[in-house]
Formats: sequence, structure tokens, C-alpha cells
Amino acid sequence: MKKIRVSIILLTFWLALASFYSNAQSAMINGDKLIEQLIETRYHFNKQLIKGKPVALPQSVSIVEGAQCSILFNGAEYLISHNQIVGIKGLSLAANTLQAINERILFLDRIQRTCSEKANLTYGAASRDLQYLKTLDRRYFAALNNLRSFTSNIAINAKKPKPSVWIEMFIAKTDIPKELLAQNQTTSGY
Repeated sequence: MKKIRVSIILLTFWLALASFYSNAQSAMINGDKLIEQLIETRYHFNKQLIKGKPVALPQSVSIVEGAQCSILFNGAEYLISHNQIVGIKGLSLAANTLQAINERILFLDRIQRTCSEKANLTYGAASRDLQYLKTLDRRYFAALNNLRSFTSNIAINAKKPKPSVWIEMFIAKTDIPKELLAQNQTTSGY
């Protein structure tokens, strides 16, 4: 009788553990593929518009917001909780460095999503301002490319000896492009 109980307990434990690992694997988002997909979707949408073919508007997606998982950028696993990056797996970073990474990634993510939403609204309007749309698209692509470059540099610095020092130095010397800062200052004005 005890063998049966122990067997049932072990089987239950094993099933719970297997379920946990399968959920953990499904909660992993490949950020590189997501960025590439967002770029390709908007690019093909613009090309189809130029050709005059009817096409559905690309969906506006936030990379970080709403995620309760981890996002993999260039081999570095960013742990997300409550729309905040709470850590990078395998790295011990100072709180201010982690906060700077969090602010930069959330800022670039917000810019790309805002540009996408505003471009979609403008495409749906009766009269379109093409220069405005080109500016939004340029900022959208710039935000995604900056996000890809930023996470790539963090991954490169994470592989060096004393990665926290290298990442802190990288963050201290990087700037956000002026075009994206202008977008942030005028976000409420669009």
C-alpha cells in the first residue's frame, strides 16, 4: 500500500515538474525573431502599399509590456515581471545599471509601439499626410534597430570577463538618437 502511495506521489511530482518546465519553455520569447518579424511586417506592408495592393494594417505590438516571462536577445535572457526588466540571467548587475537597461529598453519599445499605432491610425484616415507617415516609419525602424543594437552590445559585453563592469561602461557611453528623443518629447502632441 505504501509503495502505491509513494508511486502516486512521485508520479504527481514528476507530472507537475514536467508541466512547470513546459510552461517555462513556452514563456520564453525570442526577442531577436520578434524584432525581425516586426521590421519585416512593416516593410512588406509599405511595399504592398506602394504597389497599390490592398493589405491589412500591421499589428502594433509591445515587446516588453504585458510579458510575465523572459525574453531572449542575442543569447542573453532578460527576466520580465510586471512590465519591468528585473534581471539578466547569469549576470549580477548593480541596481542603477539594471534600471538604465530597463529604461532604455522600455523607452525604445514604447517609441516603436507608439509610432506603429499612430501610423496605423493615419493610414486609416480619409486624408493621409505622407511626410508624417514617412517620419513615423523612420522612427519606428530606428527604434527597433536601436533596440536590436543595444541588446546585442549587452550580450557582447556579457561574455567578457567582469561583465557587469563592461555593461556599466557601455551604458554610460551610449546615447539615444536625437530623432527618437524628439519623438518622446512630442508623443502627446501627435
